[in-house]
Amino acid sequence: MKSYYVMLFMGMAILIIVCFFISHKDKRPLSIYSEKVFLATLMAVFSQMAIVSTSRVSIGLFFFSVFFTSIDWILFFLYEYFGLVTDHFKKHGRTYCFILTVSILDSIIMLSNNFTGLVFSCYSLKASDGDQYFLPIHYTLYNIHLVLCYLLAFYIFILFVRKMFLTPKVYWPRYYPLGLVFSVLIIWDNTYVFMKAPVDLSILGYSIGCIFLVYFSSYYSSSKIVKKMLSRVANDMDDILVIFDIDDNCIFYNTPAQKTFEITNLAMVSPEWFQANADDNIIRSNNGDDYKYSRYFKTKIGEFWMEVRFVTINLGNKKLGSYYYVLNRDLEHKRLVNEQYLTHHDKLT
Repeated sequence: MKSYYVMLFMGMAILIIVCFFISHKDKRPLSIYSEKVFLATLMAVFSQMAIVSTSRVSIGLFFFSVFFTSIDWILFFLYEYFGLVTDHFKKHGRTYCFILTVSILDSIIMLSNNFTGLVFSCYSLKASDGDQYFLPIHYTLYNIHLVLCYLLAFYIFILFVRKMFLTPKVYWPRYYPLGLVFSVLIIWDNTYVFMKAPVDLSILGYSIGCIFLVYFSSYYSSSKIVKKMLSRVANDMDDILVIFDIDDNCIFYNTPAQKTFEITNLAMVSPEWFQANADDNIIRSNNGDDYKYSRYFKTKIGEFWMEVRFVTINLGNKKLGSYYYVLNRDLEHKRLVNEQYLTHHDKLT
């Protein structure tokens, strides 16, 4: 059975190494901090693999101390990572320095157990499969280490909750998946701490966590947030914007388009409507699809001289959609005249 556990841990190590190299190619700050988490997690996996493989107590004790130390740094690097995600990260702040100092001291205490034996010891257990495994016997200093780890984990969770309450709901999908995964992994790890299983399989959760980290660091982007922000920007424009899909169905029009052309629903607008209002002086671009023209438009709010631009949106060689961008030249002319007036006139004269 031991050989199966070793193969499982090797597979986890390979997965974490893949996550590391994927993250290493991405130079964004989140990816850089996630690399530290992957390295500390890799140390924990190799420690567990060594504990399962060995039959010597001294080697088991040494790699238990390395494993407990790696937990310190997984949590510390997660604090850095999640602090950056929640905008609560000051590298030289008091909280950061305090947590770093505690992590260093706790690591020294864990590693010194190889010489002092004051933190934990271990005993041999023969499992039902006939193989021999080592399990730790925890002393007071280890219990302090455990409390410190859970306090840091709880603090990281509080950062998520605080950030979610301070940001609009549209941003919540950026935070709650990571917070949920983090909470599940802590509960999973806590279960194995107290169940006295011959092999700590909670470390499987670390690999799952690495996958989530590399996804949210290098690939995740909230399309809902982008859509809302682009819609707000488009509606704040003075110019008219009307967007069509590949089948020429209107999928968006901004507020100036609605007011100028009195649009009440998407079905009222079509490319043919713009083309019917074009005169013979259409200027086409090199690709033959895009064009622009200028003419007067009569609406209930007035008569405007406008420049209409039709642009095709392509993805590779395939059409993705199109849009009409209409500039109100009357407004632009008034703006230029006003700027020219302000340039050449002094308020005191």
